Amino acid sequence: MRLKLTADEREMFYVKWDIPPESKQRRRLQLASILLSDPLNMHNVSESAEVVARFVGFHKSGERVSAQFCFPL
Repeated sequence: MRLKLTADEREMFYVKWDIPPESKQRRRLQLASILLSDPLNMHNVSESAEVVARFVGFHKSGERVSAQFCFPL
């Protein structure tokens, strides 16, 4: 996560997903758990796909994540 995001972007993800800043040792694991926790919630799945696409580098291509992963808008 450090290679793809700046410190501010990482903090933004943690705040967005309600991960407390004092749990620094396990925040990456908490984020992964939250991203994969509710596969039936399409909003959560779409948000998770955007996070994964950002880490993998799909966000640079200019194509929408929903189009890449076949998610409805």
